[in-house]
Amino acid sequence: MTQRIVIDTGPLIAYLNPNDTHHAWAIAYLCPMLSKLFTNPTALARLMIV
Repeated sequence: MTQRIVIDTGPLIAYLNPNDTHHAWAIAYLCPMLSKLFTNPTALARLMIV
């Protein structure tokens, strides 16, 4: 069984926004596991608002 990791809006914003305070952490922490990450439509919708 493939392991999956649920990610919420906060880390996604930090990952996508180079001006975010936690961007470097998000890149370092999330890049090695990108293929395992998934989220839900609500979190994606929040990204459109921010």
